[in-house]
Amino acid sequence: MDSLSKRGPDEICTTGEQLQLPILQRCALLRSQKASRITWHSHDCFEILMVLEGSTEYEFEDGRTESLAGGQFLSIAPHVQHRGKHNVRSPARLLGILFDPTVKNAIRNTPFTNKDLRWLTLQIRMGAGYTHRINADIRRYIKALSPSLENIRSANAATLVSFRLAICAILLEVAKQFSSSGVLEPTQVVQSAMDYMKQNLRFDDSIESVAKAANCSRARLFSLFKESTGMTPNDYWLRLRVDHAQLLLRKTNHTVTNIAMESGFSSSQYFSVVFKKYSGSSPRDYREFQKDR
Repeated sequence: MDSLSKRGPDEICTTGEQLQLPILQRCALLRSQKASRITWHSHDCFEILMVLEGSTEYEFEDGRTESLAGGQFLSIAPHVQHRGKHNVRSPARLLGILFDPTVKNAIRNTPFTNKDLRWLTLQIRMGAGYTHRINADIRRYIKALSPSLENIRSANAATLVSFRLAICAILLEVAKQFSSSGVLEPTQVVQSAMDYMKQNLRFDDSIESVAKAANCSRARLFSLFKESTGMTPNDYWLRLRVDHAQLLLRKTNHTVTNIAMESGFSSSQYFSVVFKKYSGSSPRDYREFQKDR
């Protein structure tokens, strides 16, 4: 999940060669329950990583990190060293696109002119390295793209044309978004809610309390939170709690029951169910795996 340069068992992908689309190197839909740190790497082309569900975190050679949650994306410029960090909140579903607007015949089977590609390259390079929201137009094209990608081997000519157009539309919308918007800044309401959740991980509190702390209604909190992060407040809070539990499992000898209580879960049974959903393993198996590393 941390890189598009190697194919994994839960990955569906296609190449520009298969699609007769020179600008595209690779497009992949990835699903993962777990993630592990990989070695530093870079690409000779642009990489766009779109987090559809779950979240991930990237680290760059200058020491900067970028966190992405569902509904957000990140572009990485050519030759920039980076790696995905091991503490990814999972499960996650991601769409990755590797493309090179400088290759020979890059405009072949695209609606772009050479002038369009120069503009697109400039915008994506300027927006690279920072988190942005997946807007409604990009979502629509991803939705159109996904079924075709899963059945690409048996696709007919018309489907391949639609796929190529969807890829180009995503690239264009990304460039347009970079040209008209800045780096993602959560709203004050969402940031207040996040701060409250982080400060109250150990308490089995309600979303109504979070909304009150953020000075808004429960319905408005859900709407703003989903728009900003791609997750519901409940999902975000559970992920924070699982992250905290993972830290305690790695760093302490506390029992699973005590860790459940310290992470804000009302029972060890519920904790185990939630932990497995987001980590892909039971708390005990997670702890044993960490000991073997």
